[in-house]
Amino acid sequence: MMLHLQLTPLLALVVGLALVITGASAGPVQDGEAAYQKGDYETALKLWRPLAEQGDAEAQRSLGWMYDTGHGVPRDKTQATQWYLKSAEQGNARAQNRLGMTYIYGRKPTADDVAVGLSWFEKAAYQGNVDSQRILGELHEFGDFGIPRDHAQAIAWFRMAAKQDDVGSMHRLIGFAANANDYVEVAKWSRRLAELGNSFGQYEIGILYAEGKGVPKDQVQALAWLQKAASQHDFSASLARKYLEHLESPDPTPPPPDFDAIRHKAEEGNAEAQNKLGELYRDAKSALKDDAQAVVWFRKAAEQGYAAAESNLADMYFVGKGVPPDHELFVYWLRRAAEHGDASSQLTLSRMYFNGMSGVHRDDALGLQWLTKAAEAGYAAALLDMARAYDFGRKGVSKDRARAAYWYEEAAQRGDVQGQYFLAERYESGDGVVKDIDKAIFWMRKAADHDEGEFVQNLAAQALPRLEKRRASQQEGDHPRAAN
Repeated sequence: MMLHLQLTPLLALVVGLALVITGASAGPVQDGEAAYQKGDYETALKLWRPLAEQGDAEAQRSLGWMYDTGHGVPRDKTQATQWYLKSAEQGNARAQNRLGMTYIYGRKPTADDVAVGLSWFEKAAYQGNVDSQRILGELHEFGDFGIPRDHAQAIAWFRMAAKQDDVGSMHRLIGFAANANDYVEVAKWSRRLAELGNSFGQYEIGILYAEGKGVPKDQVQALAWLQKAASQHDFSASLARKYLEHLESPDPTPPPPDFDAIRHKAEEGNAEAQNKLGELYRDAKSALKDDAQAVVWFRKAAEQGYAAAESNLADMYFVGKGVPPDHELFVYWLRRAAEHGDASSQLTLSRMYFNGMSGVHRDDALGLQWLTKAAEAGYAAALLDMARAYDFGRKGVSKDRARAAYWYEEAAQRGDVQGQYFLAERYESGDGVVKDIDKAIFWMRKAADHDEGEFVQNLAAQALPRLEKRRASQQEGDHPRAAN
């Protein structure tokens, strides 16, 4: 799946095959792609336009994309559609997908527009275009734009995309299976996600092994997968860490001494106390553990616009604790929390827009908008996402190593081990910053001093002696011994 404009090895293969199929001259098209990735839109345009005018389908699609995004040319949706159409009529699946987006999402569609858009999505999907397969699944699942809801159709399309390792589609299949209590199917797709390094999949398959649902109960497997999830930096990782604490400390903890005071404030309508009470009931280690009660109190606070409670309620709908799993309500409460300033929810929403997950249609502009809000709030994981976006030219921004270093430093200043490690690497190499071995050592030591025992901290600990040796060598070179 093309989640960003940078070519992955799989996407490079797909593009190469498309060029062979269309009989295109691969060199100029690929040279144009390379120029585009560097932000050299003038060169890309010079390479692509003549090929497009000569009938090259991939160049036509690329030129349509330039008009669609306004990169290198004035933004012009009419021109974009014309070039997409020329390419799509030659069978280019990516252009067919863009036409589907144009007819259904790019305007206020009529019934005829929807029919045309669906036909282009289907043409692309049957050629294996994973974005179209997922979008068709979402359209049939949610019944948007007057399309009748058809869960059987939705599942069929999601399965086609999931077989190509589409993360968003596997999420939806897990949701359908969980609603049907089909834990064998939940385990199947959770395991595949986990094998791809996805923290949600690792968390889910770990829980299934811990509880013996869909797979034989296996504490060793449960711990292994939960630890993998816990080592990451997102919502599923935090859930995994909480569950691991529960596994390691199975004896329930008593209510806190001020429990009665918290409950009294909550009953009086204090939103902060209501949220706190919900968290006490949700705590897997607590003797109070009662997910249904947690939902009751989270909802009371959420209905007052309390962002933390809105986020907590979204979490409960996401994992199906105290309520049946419901991705529509998950998105609703998550969006409310994001709008009320919860940075974690803003980051999650941004990732959903970038990846087209949980019924949120892919929209890089909205993804970047929410990511920027979370990063500007100082949320470490968002700072890292922003840094990586500029590092690789993803998520709607052009590659800019200086901006990447800026965001790594923002994360590093807030104590994030990955930010510290990658900033140290930048100061060592002079990539986006002025080369400075002392600053490289300073930040690498900060990363190495973390006691989390995680992968990045171990890398930093291994890199530190090499950096110190390099500095000693430089200092020796700066102060040569006097000649005998």
